[in-house]
Amino acid sequence: MRALFPYLVIVILLCGGCNQQKDVSHDTNISQSNEYSRYADKYSLEKIGDYYLAKVFNPWQKAGQSEFSYLLGSNQEAVPDSLREIQFIKTPVERVVLMSTTFIALIDAVDELQSIAGISGSQNVYNHDLRKRIEGGEVVDVGYDKGLNYELIIDMNPDVFFLYGVEAGVSQTISKLQDLGIPVVMCADYLEQEPLGRAEWLKFFAVFYDKYAMAEDRFKGIAYRYDSIKNMALGVDEAPSVFVGLPWKDTWYIAGGQSFAAQFIKDAGGVYVWGDLETAEAEPHDLESVYSKILDADIWINAGVAEDRQSILNHDTRFKNLKAWEEGKVFNNNLRTNDFGGNDYWESGIIHPDQILGDLVNIFHQGNDSLYYYKRLR
Repeated sequence: MRALFPYLVIVILLCGGCNQQKDVSHDTNISQSNEYSRYADKYSLEKIGDYYLAKVFNPWQKAGQSEFSYLLGSNQEAVPDSLREIQFIKTPVERVVLMSTTFIALIDAVDELQSIAGISGSQNVYNHDLRKRIEGGEVVDVGYDKGLNYELIIDMNPDVFFLYGVEAGVSQTISKLQDLGIPVVMCADYLEQEPLGRAEWLKFFAVFYDKYAMAEDRFKGIAYRYDSIKNMALGVDEAPSVFVGLPWKDTWYIAGGQSFAAQFIKDAGGVYVWGDLETAEAEPHDLESVYSKILDADIWINAGVAEDRQSILNHDTRFKNLKAWEEGKVFNNNLRTNDFGGNDYWESGIIHPDQILGDLVNIFHQGNDSLYYYKRLR
């Protein structure tokens, strides 16, 4: 069966949403109390009459019990008294600003790319259609963090400013934008621990465009394909040991065993070298302790910005003694990049975890180069 993996993966991915209503392993864990988000746990949606109540939970690291609520609908005057204290956003939105390029694919998935009027880090955009609009001056860069161009944002008058934060300091940005009358919506997709949880944020974005039904239909296809590939990988006899990343100077930040990366490796039928770390966050480790643990690991993935194996040795020449390096089993997620530095893995990959999983299954169990987001470093 192992020899058939790449062909079976291709068939599943090309199948689209074939038989997507069929029950798969993930569905047994679906909470019936939250029919709108089955895998994501950083947001919830509730339909109340003609409105959607959207909530976002703990949208930055160590946020405690933070919660942000938004009421979405077309008629603010008819909002019930019990909901009037909640921030109201008129839908469908037509003009938005994004503080993360990962939001692009979530919006594109519901055919609303034209609504993007501003973005932070435009140089990192991979999407071809959006790049044309950026180069044509239709989409502008609004800056980042303390360098946000508030005057430009005011002139743009967006319906929504989609924001994310990595620490509590983002609260100052929220307050300033709100003081300027800019509707701000916090997002926490990057904190989801499951690949399907991140992809499911397309339903969160969809309600701002009154396109929940479309998003639900498209997500079902994604989930079906993901679980089909995952279930296929469960039948492997051997699971390769896998490690991730590159060090920064003398420190290697190791993703925990409950992290997004660890879940991908597990679902693809691999064994994450640090799977026993009971955390979802990346923790700093000294290079010496990491080296001894990865010396005999089978496969190395997500090796920073490395384009070939030789460049990896610039970090530490001892890496040439690693089993994965010696055997040429180093794969990086930078096959789809452009001249501007944009990497599609971090953009469309959020909405195509099934495609990423298909790559990893081929890497772990076949070792071929028929890949979409990944490439073998030579």
